[in-house]
Amino acid sequence: MCYLPAKFVSRLVSGRAVAHLTLPRYSAAVKFTVVIHRDVESGFWAEVPALPGCMSQGETLAELKRNLREAIAGYLEVMREEGREPEVGVQLAEVAV
Repeated sequence: MCYLPAKFVSRLVSGRAVAHLTLPRYSAAVKFTVVIHRDVESGFWAEVPALPGCMSQGETLAELKRNLREAIAGYLEVMREEGREPEVGVQLAEVAV
């Protein structure tokens, strides 16, 4: 269940799309970085590093964004009911091996 539309700003990091998602219902300052993966068979899927286990998928980027907003909103709702807060300060970094 998504209560308000979110703003997506995407860029590329190591061949993967990284988007910063803001959910206005919670606070204009709350942003989540999501990593978007391309799946040849089913379109796209994304994960939210700050919310372990929070993922979604969609055949198109537009569908993925809608589904991801709903997944994040639901995840945050459960966290709030349990008295927990999302992890802050999660960062993505490139590591050469």
